[in-house]
Amino acid sequence: MKRSTERILTTHVGSLARPNALISILRTKDQGQPYDHETYARLVRDAVADVVRKQTEAGIDIVTDGEQGKASFFGYIVERFNGFERKPAPPGQEGNPRAAGREYQAFPDYYAWSERIAEWAGGRGGDRRHGIDVCTGPVSYKGHAAAQTDIENLQAALKGLPHEEVFMPSIAPSYIAATLPNEFYRTEREYEHAVADALREEYRAIVVCSARWRRCAPTLRAQRVPGETFRSGSS
Repeated sequence: MKRSTERILTTHVGSLARPNALISILRTKDQGQPYDHETYARLVRDAVADVVRKQTEAGIDIVTDGEQGKASFFGYIVERFNGFERKPAPPGQEGNPRAAGREYQAFPDYYAWSERIAEWAGGRGGDRRHGIDVCTGPVSYKGHAAAQTDIENLQAALKGLPHEEVFMPSIAPSYIAATLPNEFYRTEREYEHAVADALREEYRAIVVCSARWRRCAPTLRAQRVPGETFRSGSS
């Protein structure tokens, strides 16, 4: 990561608001329904170009694609990984599982707001009405083309615009293992290691693109890929 000696370089959490036209397709895509792939690709390219331009105009030094092509931070797992399957939620558990928690019940207004924000951005906001993503087989990575498209969209959007650095958001293995149930691996440790091995492919694609791009991932603590060293991100 670039060091600043003159001033503090500015950046942000990574995810930015999606345009309305893209939100409807993201929601359809996230629910596993048919969608127009060409329209989706065009809207994502345009959205990335728009958020990158706005970041540079606002004076952001370290810019990102705003996760414009993703309905949520981990919602792309089924699309990019083998070994996961979307299953119906058990009867009576179709809502948000957090709703039974004490904190959720103690601050209902806040969590109602957070659910609306997630829906507005195209995500499911924890709602299980459209199923639960579950690990049901060996985990491996199949999202090479999708990751490369993300990188190319960001590269194209950056041309001619002032910036100091770039980062590409990517999820951490521990976040997936803690969020998506495991029905295949004998232990949770084995499950998390399998996810980490698969995610290495996405991390490597980002690193190969540019050694100065950094990853931003929640719960990431000095995750390593053999041969490369990453700085931990924060979000």
